[in-house]
Amino acid sequence: MKKRGQIKVTWTVIGAVLAAAVILLFTFVFITFSGVFKITSEAEQAAINNFKVLGKTINELLVQPGIFATARPIQFQVPNGFIVVGFDKNWYGDGTDSTEDNPAGPFEASICHDEGIDKPDQCLGQACICLFQDTYGDDFKEDDSGHVLIDTCITFDGDVSFSGPADNNLNLANCEGETGTSDYDADCQIDGEKKYPVPGYGTFPGWRSDFYEFLIIYGECGDEFGEPKTFYVEKYVDISTQKTYIFIANKTAEIEQREKNINDIIAKNLLDNGMSAFNSNEFERAILNFRQVIDSYPNTTFANNAKIQINNICSRDPKPQVCENIDAKYLP
Repeated sequence: MKKRGQIKVTWTVIGAVLAAAVILLFTFVFITFSGVFKITSEAEQAAINNFKVLGKTINELLVQPGIFATARPIQFQVPNGFIVVGFDKNWYGDGTDSTEDNPAGPFEASICHDEGIDKPDQCLGQACICLFQDTYGDDFKEDDSGHVLIDTCITFDGDVSFSGPADNNLNLANCEGETGTSDYDADCQIDGEKKYPVPGYGTFPGWRSDFYEFLIIYGECGDEFGEPKTFYVEKYVDISTQKTYIFIANKTAEIEQREKNINDIIAKNLLDNGMSAFNSNEFERAILNFRQVIDSYPNTTFANNAKIQINNICSRDPKPQVCENIDAKYLP
């Protein structure tokens, strides 16, 4: 009797162990195939961290006042097997043609594999940057399973367009191999197709369209690997269209000179526009331009000149209505 009871208890224990094993096996299979509690690799976590820093930097630039602003240089690295793509609000990089074949677009945004890139559904109607993992296959179009979205895309409000430098002309400090082309070069980290239409930089250094490209940052493309880079991030707002351009490049002495040149040109243009409005007695428009100079370029000769002109307007008799309650920071 006692022995039979022991056997019964033993079978009960065995049954419980087997049931637990089945549950554990089912749980393992479920987690493996569903992605729940996914274990993030060190490379993937590094890619996500760098990606979020870039998104935070862009967001901080977008809320800064003024039509031109630059961020503090950031250390950026995309590990091998990962790709960052900047999707414009109005995306035209999902085509099958190069810019030479079809100047009207849409284009193959990535020149690394001559491929168009479809904008993720979560970004429709907005600009965004997205992090992809290149797991297998090398074509966004024909093998979507080979490019997996990692984490979520970061979206941005407004009409935003992203670009990188397409070659080394006009001191844009990129690393393309041939002047005037966007051919892949082993020293280059940003490697998208040339961008059309022309970004709204007017007569700024590098304004021509063949000096910009889609923002596609590869951790690996051919023999190019994701070594750490110091990135320069720039915002420019085209007042006529209210379109915002985000430009990203390796930080170099040439890029620093570009930054100074653009600042000088914008400040001078704003002052000239303000003086033109002043001479036409359009005081509200004049002060708007002068205030933009002061807000964007404080403690500069441009700002001091703008303050003098605002003071000249507001010293008139009778005083223009636009001068009522004007902030003292806009006066000499």
